[in-house]
Amino acid sequence: MSVIALDLGGSHIKFGLVENGQLLASANVAVPSSESFEAVLPIIETQVE
Repeated sequence: MSVIALDLGGSHIKFGLVENGQLLASANVAVPSSESFEAVLPIIETQVE
């Protein structure tokens, strides 16, 4: 089974794709800390695709 993990920090979002306990891909994306969660959703969508 594949799992997408997100770490929503104040100025960065970290992404990880894990399958069977093994990290297959990761990304660390900077986001403006002044942005609302709603404004950050398109960034998350782009990375998950």
